[in-house]
Amino acid sequence: MTVDVQVAEEPMRPLPARARPGRGVERYGLAVQELTPELRARLGVGEPGVLVAEVERGLAADRAGLRPGDVILEADRHRVEGIVDLALVLEGGGGPTLLLVQRGEDTIFLTLPRASG
Repeated sequence: MTVDVQVAEEPMRPLPARARPGRGVERYGLAVQELTPELRARLGVGEPGVLVAEVERGLAADRAGLRPGDVILEADRHRVEGIVDLALVLEGGGGPTLLLVQRGEDTIFLTLPRASG
């Protein structure tokens, strides 16, 4: 039996318009900073994202395995081009959030559990 298969990348979904950044990333125990062109070059990151600056021990970001120096590239299949993009996805979702993260030369998926409170 022969089967023809066409492989294609799933397109990025648009961000939810109803979400508004507020408490955003802080309630996850996460401090992030914008990824400037200089930081991208220094870290070897070829696309936009946000840099994880701090992770508070015991909170959702820590439980997900995020580390300072990680770069969050996507959240729930939405490209993260800045802090506002990440906050919109986190506030718009009700459950765990799938993150695409660059850690050094590796790109990994992590699941950020729902923040309490």
